[in-house]
Amino acid sequence: MASTLVLNDIAAPSRITKFAPAFQTNTKRFPNGRLARQCTRLSPVYNFEIEYDALTLGEYTALQQFFMDRRGMYESFVFRDTHTNQTYNVVFSDDQLARENASPNVRGLYQITIELESV
Repeated sequence: MASTLVLNDIAAPSRITKFAPAFQTNTKRFPNGRLARQCTRLSPVYNFEIEYDALTLGEYTALQQFFMDRRGMYESFVFRDTHTNQTYNVVFSDDQLARENASPNVRGLYQITIELESV
């Protein structure tokens, strides 16, 4: 069940680096050269890659807690595409949330890239 909490309300992403609708089509080529196609997904699944730059420790901790509360990729939640203002029910595409220091010279600022998939 999707949470009513929107990921963007925790911390606004710095940018959406990927928005990719994806269908799934099975194909089979026969010896005579004919190609048969079967659509196995009538509606696309949307894949997002979002980046957060220069998160404070408090913002990172809030995102980490949001991730932990969803148990990684287990529970769906809402994500708002800031370009179109459209909302999607999504899950994390991975069961781990890795952080990097935004700059070796700046202490306490973190950078995260998160991949999401619509459900």
